[in-house]
Parts: sequence; C-alpha cells; structure tokens
Amino acid sequence: ATATLASYIRFIFNLGQKGEIKKIKIPLAGAVAANTTITPKLWFDDLSTSKTLTVINNTNYPSKRSIIYKGPELKDTTFYNNFLLELAYTGTNPLPVALPISMEVDLIDDEATT
Repeated sequence: ATATLASYIRFIFNLGQKGEIKKIKIPLAGAVAANTTITPKLWFDDLSTSKTLTVINNTNYPSKRSIIYKGPELKDTTFYNNFLLELAYTGTNPLPVALPISMEVDLIDDEATT
C-alpha cells in the first residue's frame, strides 16, 4: 500500500495514412479514487511528437468509471502514418484500465485531386 507505481502501457496504431483523432474512451475497472494517477499521452509518427491529455485522477475525474476525451482536448492530434496511446501510472492506487479502449479517427486523403 505504500509503494509508488511507475509503469506504463502503450498501444500503437499503424494506419499508413494521414488522420486526426476525434474521440477516445477509456473504460476503467473501478471508480477513480484518491491516489489514482494515470497520465494518458498520444505520440505521433514513430514517437516524433506527443500530446499529453488531462491526467486521470480524483481531482479531474472523481469517482468516474469511464473517461472520454473529445473536442478541444484533442486539438492538434493530426498524424501522418501512425499514433500511439500511452498510459503512465503513478501514485499508489493501481486502477486497471478495462478493454476495449475505443477511438474515433478521421482518415484524411492528403493526395491532391485533379
């Protein structure tokens, strides 16, 4: 109970074309409580750039069992080939993420039309 977590999991999505992330839903296996800290981060195009999303903790999402990111939170999430979702755990309450994590992605045809 006194140990501090310091681990992360990563999910990579190789789409092979330009796109933009519109929505992410992360279900949890329990309610967010004190000492729960999960930091979601998006990495783009072979880890060349990143964007950190709002931390999942008892201040930002008290007692929530599902976290949804959309709208302004996902501004500047354009990728050209692939993206990766990283979930970094810290704190002392290891709240598991449930599956499936769902995402909405708009694929963009970046070839010029004639």
